[in-house]
Amino acid sequence: MKTILPIIQQLLIDQVLSNKAPVSAGMKVTGIFTAICLFFFFAGLIALSYGLFYYFKTLMPVFEAAFITGGGLLLLSLLTMLLLYGYRIHKRKKNECKRQETQKMMNIALEALRDDLAETTRDHPETTLLVTALSGFVAGKALS
Repeated sequence: MKTILPIIQQLLIDQVLSNKAPVSAGMKVTGIFTAICLFFFFAGLIALSYGLFYYFKTLMPVFEAAFITGGGLLLLSLLTMLLLYGYRIHKRKKNECKRQETQKMMNIALEALRDDLAETTRDHPETTLLVTALSGFVAGKALS
């Protein structure tokens, strides 16, 4: 058990110190402000594209101005989607790396626990048998 305690302590400290808190008021406020920011961004993008269209309309025929403005917006949309796709791939790889690291740590902890329990069973077989029998008795009483 002495070998597993530092691992358990480290896991608990990592969990407590991580900034992955449940949904809080601060996160709700951040979400609201993000939504407002996105609304104003898209409103500005619409106004910009409208102004760009009218600017191009003075220089060339209307259909060419519409094609250029629409094509520019579609290109901007495509670039945004590619950036989002790249970000998601990066995040997925990062999460997979964290998952593998946690899985390794848990395997080490389970192996240490298994070794400690096997050692205790070898050193004190009578006590282990008594504890097992009492556990079974208590479980049987609790289930019936």
